[in-house]
Order: sequence, then structure tokens, then C-alpha cells
Amino acid sequence: PPPLKPVDLIYDDDCDGDVDCAVTQPIIHHWINIGYVKMWGMVSSGPSQLGAPTMKVFQHYYGHDNLFSIGAWTPICGLHASAPWNIAVVGEFDPGDLCTNYENCSTVVRESVAKYIASGGKANGLAYVLTGPLSCEEAFRATPADAISPLTGAQMEQQFISQFVLMNGCSASPSLFNCTSETNCVEDINACGAFFANATSQNGYPPVYVVPLNTGAANVYTQVPIASL
Repeated sequence: PPPLKPVDLIYDDDCDGDVDCAVTQPIIHHWINIGYVKMWGMVSSGPSQLGAPTMKVFQHYYGHDNLFSIGAWTPICGLHASAPWNIAVVGEFDPGDLCTNYENCSTVVRESVAKYIASGGKANGLAYVLTGPLSCEEAFRATPADAISPLTGAQMEQQFISQFVLMNGCSASPSLFNCTSETNCVEDINACGAFFANATSQNGYPPVYVVPLNTGAANVYTQVPIASL
């Protein structure tokens, strides 16, 4: 059934290097239009040039330019080549835009949560959905109190995030049925390991839900006691 009220959401995706964003972006913006989702911030965690620019193309197409900010994993956002479809989309609708034109994703998430709080958002009411590497989330969690908020990133997560929803699972090589490792964790193993080691109920964090892309990965970085999540 549809939600009784819009779901307050932070959306964190690579949005480059594969094609799932070509489907998820229209769905998300449609959900915004019909009142299923209230988007507070959107970031690209991919180490490639066109993740954030691709998000901006969809944001503009749906007329949502002023609804939320978009950030990029600026430290290494040009490390990997962009996917052909990203190159085509950005080249057609916003030629010349690059990830370096965007604010760092950790700052964008921080500003987005601060806006949610300032608007009267309830405690533990903001869902954080990650369908890419955990780089941006971990950088955000490490942020100190500053002019944006007197809360640290960790305190923001503990006090205002309702749940983490992660897409992970088996990374296919060479086919979807020959699994080698967890796809989004392997993109940034250190961030993934730090998240699952620290974002536990014992440490005061909200529930973590891992949605598998597939199952049977030989190298499982998220293998932690279920009770700790």
C-alpha cells in the first residue's frame, strides 16, 4: 500500500558506472510528484565524473530544481570512467557539467539533515537509502559540529535517521550468476567495514536493512551478528 504520508528521505547512489539509475531516478521523482517521498538531499557516491550531473538532469527534467541539493564524492569523483549512457544523457541535456561543480556529498547530507531538523522534523524520522558505495555516508558520519549544526554527523544519524536501507549483494563476474563479491562494499571496502563495525544498535544507531542485489557472494564484508544491527 502507498505510504499514509510522504517518507522523509536522503538518497545516496553512485548513479554512474551502471544503468540502474536510469530507472530509479524517474521512479523517485514520480514518487515525489505523487506525495510518496519528501526528498531532503541526494548525493552521488560514485568515483566517476557524471553521477551528480546525471542526478541534476533528472531533477531539472521533473521540475524539482529547488526541492533539494545534490552533492558528489568530490575527493575521487573522476577516478573511474563514466558509463556510456551517463555520457550520452549529460552530453545531451547539460553538456560540460562535471562532478567537481558540486559540493562535497558529506556536506550536502549534513546540510540536508540540518534543514530537516530546522523544519521541525521528528526524531528518528528520516530514512537514509544507499544504493551505492558507503563513502559519502561514512564521510558524513565523521563530520564534527560546525556552523551548519551543533550536532556531529554521528549524532545526527543517531538522533534523526530512522533506518539505513542499503542495496548490496553479489557482484557478478562475468555473469549475474557467477558471484565474486558484494558490489557496493567492494567499491569502498574501508567505508563499508567502518559502517558495519560502528553503526550498531549498541552504539545508538537506527536499524540497518541490507537489500541484496543477489546472493551467494564469496567475499562477504557485511557478515556481522544480526543482533548488532
